[in-house]
Amino acid sequence: LKPSLSSKDTYKCLLLGDSGVGKSSFVRRHATGQFKDTHEPTRGVLVHTLLLPTNYQDLALELWEVAGEDRHGGLCDGYYFYAKCAIIMFDLSAESTAINVARWLRSFWEICGKQLPAVICGNKAELERMPVQLRCRQQANVDYCEVSACAAWNLEAPLELLCRQLLQRKNVTLISQPTLSP
Repeated sequence: LKPSLSSKDTYKCLLLGDSGVGKSSFVRRHATGQFKDTHEPTRGVLVHTLLLPTNYQDLALELWEVAGEDRHGGLCDGYYFYAKCAIIMFDLSAESTAINVARWLRSFWEICGKQLPAVICGNKAELERMPVQLRCRQQANVDYCEVSACAAWNLEAPLELLCRQLLQRKNVTLISQPTLSP
């Protein structure tokens, strides 16, 4: 599935990670400013476009939130085609989701190409965290950040890191719009 916008400044971005890590909450916070306490698993894929004004040029990220449950099997692989970058999300309070980061990253690179940018993003920073050595699994050429969709904290970090990689400019910053109040 190709990105719906034809602009050269629009990038298809996969939002990957286990079910329950907060991918939908991350997207919802950016789209509406809202946060829901209940977990409703994503079925298939949801797509939302985020416009990202930077100090260099404006970009658009088509965030493809891919279901985190294995019950969808190989169907999810089709959602990866034409992706230009990825955010691999895990839950900072759940060790099993951190362990699976390597599997999600490997899957992205095998299908889309190892040269493509990715950011590892630990969500739920407001909760009690697992030990540092478990959550900060460094991957070569992959940026890392922590966010809280619940507290609307640091939500721009993974997007700004991707902008820097996509534009190949280390000094790119988002011209931040405050996250809307719930």
